[in-house]
Amino acid sequence: MVISEQELRIQLEEMKARSLSDGLWASDHKFIEQNYERVTFQRFAKRNCSRCYNDAFIEMYTVFKKNGLRDMPNFRLKNGAILQSAHFSEAVTNSNLTDEKAIQWLRDNPTRINFFAVYPENWETLLVDDGAAKKSKEKNNRKQK
Repeated sequence: MVISEQELRIQLEEMKARSLSDGLWASDHKFIEQNYERVTFQRFAKRNCSRCYNDAFIEMYTVFKKNGLRDMPNFRLKNGAILQSAHFSEAVTNSNLTDEKAIQWLRDNPTRINFFAVYPENWETLLVDDGAAKKSKEKNNRKQK
């Protein structure tokens, strides 16, 4: 079941209170499994250890507080990749990557596409046509390396 952004915020705040006192509940573990990727754009590596769930909760809470819920971008960096450029005030990782940042970075050097694990098939067109970048939400038409 997909919950609203407001319901997600409420649940994360309740979990924060519990994690500071009693620890996370089994229902919290299920909530993390169901919503982790939606918030962080990363797969949750389920290992059945309480520390893993606590770490995942902290990451979810931090990313949600900073960004809220965003649409999944068409571009996803490979694990460990970080974009740095004079164009950006901060280092760019998957947690703060937007399509606009990816396109801007690729315009400087298109061979940087090798840093991306997921990107649209028409990524080269997007570098030329700025208007198409905003209209393009081709989630079903993305390449994965």
